[in-house]
Amino acid sequence: MSVVSLGAFDLVSPLARGAMGQVWKARHRATGLPVAVKLLAPEVAADARSRRQLTQEIRAVAGLEHPHIVAVLDASATSEEEARGSGGRFGAGAPWVAMELASGGSLQDHPPSTFTELKAALIDVLSALAHAHGRGLVHRDLKPSNLLYVARRRDRPALKISDFGLAVAMDETLVGDASAGTPQYMAPEQILGQAHEVGPWTDLFAVGCVAWWAATGAAPFERGTALATARAALSEALPSFHPRFVCPPEFLGWLESLLARVPFERPRRAADALAALHPIEELLLGELDEEDEQTASFGRPVMSPDAPTQ
Repeated sequence: MSVVSLGAFDLVSPLARGAMGQVWKARHRATGLPVAVKLLAPEVAADARSRRQLTQEIRAVAGLEHPHIVAVLDASATSEEEARGSGGRFGAGAPWVAMELASGGSLQDHPPSTFTELKAALIDVLSALAHAHGRGLVHRDLKPSNLLYVARRRDRPALKISDFGLAVAMDETLVGDASAGTPQYMAPEQILGQAHEVGPWTDLFAVGCVAWWAATGAAPFERGTALATARAALSEALPSFHPRFVCPPEFLGWLESLLARVPFERPRRAADALAALHPIEELLLGELDEEDEQTASFGRPVMSPDAPTQ
């Protein structure tokens, strides 16, 4: 089979396929650099809203430069010649974007197994969000599958935020549906479609949901259906916190601040949440014996897995 090319890239193998299109592992022809190419499906490319969403992602990320945000390298649309050379895989005029290749899977695939790992992941995410928020961008669709490992190493796997397709500039009119997102990680103002209430604190609610999921195995308001999940986020109290690994007691208070139902009761920006997270001590499970699990350093009790909360 002949090589399928897009711009300066040769497509190597498919990585993922969804309703919106497909993601390919590709190689920059001149340098051999491996990249990921996201390509809209032909029927989706014909839809103006879908094209606009991909354009939003390109514009949003192109203005960001941070070690924990997946970098956009190039973008264009398929030519007639490229479409013919694809063997029917895509049509002419389909938008595509070449991005940094995240080869280590996602947080969804590799959840943390200790509080130390969770805290490190949250620091990566919040530092990236602080960069984006400082430049007027809100992500609006943070979830474990959008947090990618560019490489997983034993010492320090680093996370990067991807899929800024729902990002909105804070100083511009909201484009599209204000309630767009993933139900189990959406803030109440998103669920209600209150575009004027969406801001950095909206992303922080999602970070709280992701952190709760990473610690317990389930998002705090996740239910059997999208409607039930939305209702829970709007009206139900937080469930009891039953972490899978030992967590410091201060961590639950930090989570509760991010998961406040009223937007102005949350931290205003990611930098604020990051500053509050740093002082929370890390606990290494391998260094705790049975007695230590009841009392951490400075004599404070730790929150053990499946410990009941008030």
